[in-house]
Amino acid sequence: MICETGVSEELENIVTTALTIDTSQLRTILDSCEGGDVDETWHCRALKRLSPAIHCIRNVFAELPVDSFQRKAEFLRWTSAEADIQDCFQQLQSGDPCGPVLAVLRTTAILEHSLGNVLFGKNVQVPFLLKDILTADQLHEVFGPELMLLLQVIVGPPQSLNLRNIVWHGFVRPEEVDSSLGEHINQHCNPEIHSQRQRKQFSLERHTAVLCDFDGLPFNEDRFLSTLKGSPFVLPGRMQYWLTCVDLLKRASYAKCLMLALPQLECMLRVLYTKVNNCSHRLLTAEMVTFYTTLDEILAKEMEPGLQNAARSTLGDPHFEMFLDIFSYLEGPRLRDKISHGEVNLETVTERLVHHIFHLAALTCSIELPGDANENSYITVLRKVSNNYRAHFHPSQLLMRKTVQAVDKLRCLKRNLEGCDDITTEANKDQLDACISLLGKRWDIELRGDWDSSLLADVEFLATSIADSVPTTVFRPRRELMVVTLLRQMCDEACITLDHLNAMLASRAQGLSSRVLRSRQRENYKRFVECVPVLYDGIALTLWIIYCCLQRINDTDRLDEFQFGKLLKILKAVVKFAENLHSLTSPTHNRWLESCKLCRESIAPVLQYLKNDSTTLFLSLKHPIS
Repeated sequence: MICETGVSEELENIVTTALTIDTSQLRTILDSCEGGDVDETWHCRALKRLSPAIHCIRNVFAELPVDSFQRKAEFLRWTSAEADIQDCFQQLQSGDPCGPVLAVLRTTAILEHSLGNVLFGKNVQVPFLLKDILTADQLHEVFGPELMLLLQVIVGPPQSLNLRNIVWHGFVRPEEVDSSLGEHINQHCNPEIHSQRQRKQFSLERHTAVLCDFDGLPFNEDRFLSTLKGSPFVLPGRMQYWLTCVDLLKRASYAKCLMLALPQLECMLRVLYTKVNNCSHRLLTAEMVTFYTTLDEILAKEMEPGLQNAARSTLGDPHFEMFLDIFSYLEGPRLRDKISHGEVNLETVTERLVHHIFHLAALTCSIELPGDANENSYITVLRKVSNNYRAHFHPSQLLMRKTVQAVDKLRCLKRNLEGCDDITTEANKDQLDACISLLGKRWDIELRGDWDSSLLADVEFLATSIADSVPTTVFRPRRELMVVTLLRQMCDEACITLDHLNAMLASRAQGLSSRVLRSRQRENYKRFVECVPVLYDGIALTLWIIYCCLQRINDTDRLDEFQFGKLLKILKAVVKFAENLHSLTSPTHNRWLESCKLCRESIAPVLQYLKNDSTTLFLSLKHPIS
């Protein structure tokens, strides 16, 4: 259907002199489509009836000089993306074979985000999908029912032309999208709307900074393209996309490059998925009434209930998780979703991110290259990176990263304490010894030293132990994620508390040395310094509990219901302690004696849980209860 739309010997002009749609003429066309229900057959009739009008739009814009379009482009102001849409128009006239596809990719993302902003400005919850946005009554009131119905015909539900989805999911070859379709989408604007509230767009800077796996591998155009050309995962007619992507990369058009590459990466994965799962009939299907294969299915655990997705075993977990990291994990960049829905600030798309995607595409293509490919140094490095890959955005890995930060802050606190004189503490060493000893037993973890309170002072050993933890992260059970969530809560609270303590120590020490502290402030500082060792022990114990859980996190689902319930009780008690300590040590409270009391008293309930003979936790996995 997409190839036939806009191909007509007839012409029907619905473009005004202001380059917008003549809604009265459009209403006449839509009214001529028989049937009141907007179903599959209605969409087919509407597209056939609209083809002459779409064909006319192509002719009008083909003859329109760029400067004329720019002068009349004030009707684009409501999108806050005038320059981008004008650039799309230039692209359509450039003769670039991928120009129409790239224009559709860009304008559908802009359109979706802009229409969502209109709803946002009216305090309406913005739907996640474009097809649902288009049915919003508020948009029909603003733009008129004719324009919104036309948009539903072009980029609406699966029963429509569904242009947005088939392009973004990588189902089309460059020549299958006519320039008239890109031009048609550009016309759905209301000149009376000049501005509205804007939703904040998503920045990729923080995520890109973490994706450093390929940093030591320079991008080589020839090696990259030759790897793709030899791969069966690049379908006939698709290599032009990658050639254009490389050209855009050389011109530093990183956002355009990424937009064009993502659907082709999905197409590449779909070829692999349908091959290894023996479902070749799902490769090119993007029909109105047929479920088609997208990234959600390609990166799922199962192909269907009870049948494992063979793409995971074919790629291997590290390689498979590279895709989960950038496309699926909730705290990752979720590139395809966020860029296709217009949610990303495209200025934050960098060369580094594009290189990451390119190297990942080449790595995927390399798995079915001829045998001599193993001698290719580029592929050798790619595979080495893949084999050593550890997830960046899985909750367990985020917990590990945050725990490492907490240990660094604890190290800083210890260093600050070394400069304090005459520190005395009544820290309950016996209870700490007993508590830490039971941690080792109940979690069934062996250390090179003893499980006693001396561990609390050994920050370097704690840091090394955490860094050596390598939990499995692909498709973990719900129980495991419940535990990780609690651990992240206590780690976040510990980090905030440590920040408070370090800032207070630094500022008060500076004030003391500068002799600017009053008598009362000096007394308060003295009490604070005397309390810090106790607070240190409480936080260090918290981090050791996190370490123990990290070590056995992949065994969590093996615990029976009773032991799992015991584990949750202990962790929730520690979370409560961490929250209360954060509150008492905050700059607005500074209740040091109460904080000390909290640290001492919070050990008792944890110790009581651990001492209970029925609390075997992970030890029960090794020595089952008879």
